[in-house]
Amino acid sequence: MKSLIGLVLISTSNAVLYRGPEISDIATVKPLLDGFKIRVNWDHSPRTEKYEICYNCDITKTGELKQGTPIPAEQTCGGESNRCHVVGEKTPIKKGKASFSVRAYRPHAGQMQWTSWGAVQQFDVQKPGKVHSDFKIKMPAKQDKTEL
Repeated sequence: MKSLIGLVLISTSNAVLYRGPEISDIATVKPLLDGFKIRVNWDHSPRTEKYEICYNCDITKTGELKQGTPIPAEQTCGGESNRCHVVGEKTPIKKGKASFSVRAYRPHAGQMQWTSWGAVQQFDVQKPGKVHSDFKIKMPAKQDKTEL
């Protein structure tokens, strides 16, 4: 029985994915005719092939998506090392809380796979300009800086 428990623990520890990138705690809000658009930024991780962002999704503290629809996040802002995504261009967002999280598709254990979702940043969108995050939900999953 002890060897079976050890095998499960090893298997579980190998399945731990690295945490996704952290979104900056400052976002840019711009006015539209019937609402706003908001731009969020994060630093690019070397060897990352692509990113997904989740807007107003339900993400657990362990970085798992419970509810919501991730969308590709392919924009760069101000150079190759800075990634960003604008939400609200097609469907403007209304005043109120807007939360975001990002994950990366990158090498892990010799193969390409998605990281868990990064920390959730929430912004209170009320008017155009720079807006600071209301709060951040930190994710406990480890992040290997040597692979970034």
